[in-house]
Amino acid sequence: MSPSSEQATEVLEPLPKPKGRLRRWLPWLLYSALILLIGGTLLTWLLKLQPAHVVSVAAWFRRGAQLGALIQVGLCCWVIASWRTIVALGFKHGYVAKHELRAVLGLRWRAAGAMAIYLALVPIGAGNIARFILGLIS
Repeated sequence: MSPSSEQATEVLEPLPKPKGRLRRWLPWLLYSALILLIGGTLLTWLLKLQPAHVVSVAAWFRRGAQLGALIQVGLCCWVIASWRTIVALGFKHGYVAKHELRAVLGLRWRAAGAMAIYLALVPIGAGNIARFILGLIS
């Protein structure tokens, strides 16, 4: 096959149709609408509560926040433990290029450090860590 015939077949292949802007953003718009609906429903429910019940609801949310922090710690540990599988999945779906594979596999401990900093600052919080350390000392 000559180079000119290869170019001719490349030109004759149909180009893939690009997705419309709305079709690309539709899932994100639906997620946003669902979150707004749930959040609005919860806020409406909280506003209708008696002041005495608000304290018990706040305590329930505090317990839920502790459970959420534990779930996030477990999820971060799972990501670090299965780093090779996650990178392989990213390579399979085209998120990681072949020439980047070795470098991304080497980023496991940097990702672990970033997740540890995130966990210490956001879901667990510096105040809870300080109380835990002071509780060990006392």
